[in-house]
Amino acid sequence: MIMKNSYKLQVTSYKLKIFLYSCILHLASCILFISPSYSQQTPFHGTGQVTAITVEGIGAIIKGDLAIAKDNAVNDALRKAVEQAVGTLVQAQTLVDKYQLISDEIYTKSQGYIKKYTILSERPDMAQEILRVSIQADVSIGDIKNDLGAIGLLLERKNKPRMMVIIDEKIGGAESGYSATLSESETAIIQKFTEKGFNFVDQATIKKGMKRSMALQAIGGDDSAAAAIGLEYGAEVVIIGSAVAKTAAKGIAGTEMKSIQASLTARAVRTDTGEILATASEKGATAHLDETSGGAIAIKKASEKISSQLIDQIIAKWSGEVGGQTTVQLIITGVDFVSLNKFKTVIQTQVRGVQKLNQRSFTAGVAVIDVETRTTAQAMAEELAMKSFETFKVEIVGLSANKIDMRVKPL
Repeated sequence: MIMKNSYKLQVTSYKLKIFLYSCILHLASCILFISPSYSQQTPFHGTGQVTAITVEGIGAIIKGDLAIAKDNAVNDALRKAVEQAVGTLVQAQTLVDKYQLISDEIYTKSQGYIKKYTILSERPDMAQEILRVSIQADVSIGDIKNDLGAIGLLLERKNKPRMMVIIDEKIGGAESGYSATLSESETAIIQKFTEKGFNFVDQATIKKGMKRSMALQAIGGDDSAAAAIGLEYGAEVVIIGSAVAKTAAKGIAGTEMKSIQASLTARAVRTDTGEILATASEKGATAHLDETSGGAIAIKKASEKISSQLIDQIIAKWSGEVGGQTTVQLIITGVDFVSLNKFKTVIQTQVRGVQKLNQRSFTAGVAVIDVETRTTAQAMAEELAMKSFETFKVEIVGLSANKIDMRVKPL
């Protein structure tokens, strides 16, 4: 009798857990349907779902420039749309495991991106010097890498970064293959990136004017050299790498064919900050009668595979930046220690979107600060140029996608 009662209690407890779990999911679904900030609502049941979200963004109006304020407001709205979509996915898929929420794990595995958007209204508020922009955005939860339309929009939001590629190629016992003409690997990588909508600078012109020693220095692992090359030729990202194709000591039994293996390593470097965006390595293989022709084929295969890896990493990085938080590097010259502290206080308390400051160095009147922000480098530069620092003024002397160069001038 005791065992029977114990069994009944276990069954009842199990049924109660199932009932509570169903209630939680039902409640989450109801929240999705009654959310006032959604239109054309579609409950999320996993990745690949698309929903239309209506949201408002704001941009600072500086010196009456409504065009820049509009760009900043739209970006703010798009970022909020992605955050809202991912947050809703977390609510809908939150589970209870041993009575503990595990939504954090779901959130870290969820990514959202904008497929398209429409501006619904623009309302300038001159009293507060801001522009309010309302948009409707189609947000998808999942993987952006096969959505060419969304990739195109992402590249536009990143101001269409220009790329260049430098790969040192070596086949068999030949000398370094770096030359003024495009190598097999460079051609294959450019083709794969171009298919996804990436833009490249004129590679042929660049290679004719580039110093071979500088290129080999970058290929050898000097990221500052790679960044310098990119800056010189107007590229925001440089792909640097080396490819080697070798013929196996033994041929393919019963034939005159040679077994040829190629290996390729590459990294993508941001030219304004020297940050590495992506790294990858791949192999390619073929059988061929001729070592040179076969080596080229094997290298091409490796190049096509490595391109996919690099593209995925770069897109993931940029998606995270436009959809959430990015890092802008500030280079400040002519500043003393007291002024630097005042400067940091103003940035943290008065500049929109700033989340955190990391001071990297301060030497001989030059400070380097990494700012984690939810805006763009341009928006931050515009605000800083207008801020009052009491005893000094900030002059913007250089601006790129991820870096602001400025000089402090006493009042």
